[in-house]
Amino acid sequence: MSLPLLNGLIAEQHSIQFFNKEIAQKFKDNTDEILKWITQIQLSPTPLARAAYCEKVLLNEVRLGLKQYVILGAGLDTFVSAIQN
Repeated sequence: MSLPLLNGLIAEQHSIQFFNKEIAQKFKDNTDEILKWITQIQLSPTPLARAAYCEKVLLNEVRLGLKQYVILGAGLDTFVSAIQN
């Protein structure tokens, strides 16, 4: 079964059913809204929560005397600019 391409993404009409059947029904003919809902409600909270947790742990370690740290894969990380000293 081949899947149609939609805005450069592979889309399948019923894939939203996996996440939320009510949203699937509400936006059944609006793929842009479905994609927005999946991205903003289902996917974004995970990395945001992970970043918040890691930053909290790092701040605690700094309070305990940590002098240096390395964040691997942090090309877009802005944490260092948000803290002082």
